[in-house]
Parts: sequence; structure tokens; C-alpha cells
Amino acid sequence: MTPGERSLDDIEANLNKAAEALTAEPEGRFPEWAYQLAHVQISIAREQLKERRALATVRAELEVELNAAKLVVRRLGERLTEIEGWRRRL
Repeated sequence: MTPGERSLDDIEANLNKAAEALTAEPEGRFPEWAYQLAHVQISIAREQLKERRALATVRAELEVELNAAKLVVRRLGERLTEIEGWRRRL
């Protein structure tokens, strides 16, 4: 698990705690609209968290592809160096 994934897990845990704390509040302590607003904000934050997780997954996949491409380029460079050495000997 990467540090970025760990922080996303922390955000999710905090959202869950906030939702639990909100439901644990005694009824009538705050106006109904305040509860509704808090629930909407938590829902929006959860959707944003899902998007961030998806982006982190895509980024990880792209990093794997980039590393594979770097390896191919390095091997091609080695092969070209080898071919250049043969050409010079001829």
C-alpha cells in the first residue's frame, strides 16, 4: 500500500466517523437542514474519494506501463550499441 492509498484510507475512516457521529447526535440538537447538509457533504466527499481511488489506480497502471517502456528503450539502446560495435569491426 502506498502512502497515497494510506491517506485515502484515513480520509475514508474519518468520513465514516463523521457519519457515525452525525447519526449519534440526539434528535433536535441541530435544525433538520443542518443534518441534511452534513449528510450531503459526507456523500459528496465519499464520491470524491471514489474518484481519487480510481485516479490512483490509473496512475499506478500508467507507472507500470511507463516502466515497461523505459525497459524497452534501455534494451533497444543496448542492442543499438551492440550493433554499432559490430558495424565498426566490419
